[in-house]
Amino acid sequence: MQVKRFFAADMRQAMKLVRDELGADAAIIGNRRIAGGVELTAALDYTPPGAGPARAEHGTRRRAAQDRLAHCVGPG
Repeated sequence: MQVKRFFAADMRQAMKLVRDELGADAAIIGNRRIAGGVELTAALDYTPPGAGPARAEHGTRRRAAQDRLAHCVGPG
């Protein structure tokens, strides 16, 4: 994961800096006002808390269980 801070006079300029350097897939993970403007903290390849591999694995197991149940019960 690549994390970087950006400083600019306003939010519009800060967002442009983020897009220019990290691209459109960057996630803003923090912002605050500072003297003379704003500070943005942005990350590339960011996975929010609770959306990691364990959550994805749970969804996969749930779908597999639903498929098994549908197979046993058959069409309505």
